[in-house]
Amino acid sequence: MNPQKINYNITSVPPPGKYFVAHDKYDATALSQYSMNSTSKIVLMGEPAVGKTCLCTRFAFNEYGEDYMATVGAQFTKCEVKINGSSMTLQIWDVAGEKSYSSISFYYCRQTDIVLFCFDLTRIETFENLLNWRENFLNMTPNPVAAFLVGCKSDLKAQKEVSDIKIENFCKEYNMEYFSTSSKLSFNTTQLLERVAFYAAMNAQSSRTVKSEKVKISDSVVTLSEEPPAQAPKKKCCA
Repeated sequence: MNPQKINYNITSVPPPGKYFVAHDKYDATALSQYSMNSTSKIVLMGEPAVGKTCLCTRFAFNEYGEDYMATVGAQFTKCEVKINGSSMTLQIWDVAGEKSYSSISFYYCRQTDIVLFCFDLTRIETFENLLNWRENFLNMTPNPVAAFLVGCKSDLKAQKEVSDIKIENFCKEYNMEYFSTSSKLSFNTTQLLERVAFYAAMNAQSSRTVKSEKVKISDSVVTLSEEPPAQAPKKKCCA
């Protein structure tokens, strides 16, 4: 039997993650203006076995399994989200964490809209290695719409190795929102996905607005470049 996909429906701005600070691309009003069908590319990055595949499965199918094979290159799934009644498709790429696949993995990062840097809360090294992941990602996609920091396996509180202050400092330095998640318990996974979808919608609406403005500017340039008729009277500016 095929798994049932989740239906997401967003009509208002989802609550931000921890340590959120508005940046130059942030425009909450774009959500209310969203009225199109669009697609956004989302990439999950991080060390092997931090929980990226489990998170993708929870996003798309609301399911959890204990046994997953290591990702080779990248795995792809998608989520359909309704935003103000219009459709948004999130193409979610689960990028392999194994270093032997790194050259292939980073190829899949091209033209990413939103990136999720994932780490295992019970393994400090997976957090410390995120700087390398971030640097390599930015070499492929230097200007994403948004970046999220995602702590996985929050249900294993007794084994936690990454302190809140380290997480806070990382988010503030690199302008990220933080979500502590547990795919096993379905904790904060819906909230994270909806926040990602909000940024995707904001970007789609902003891109459409910019494209519309470029068309208007282009038309204006064509008009101004034409020679006026010989007998045409001159008009004063703002007349």
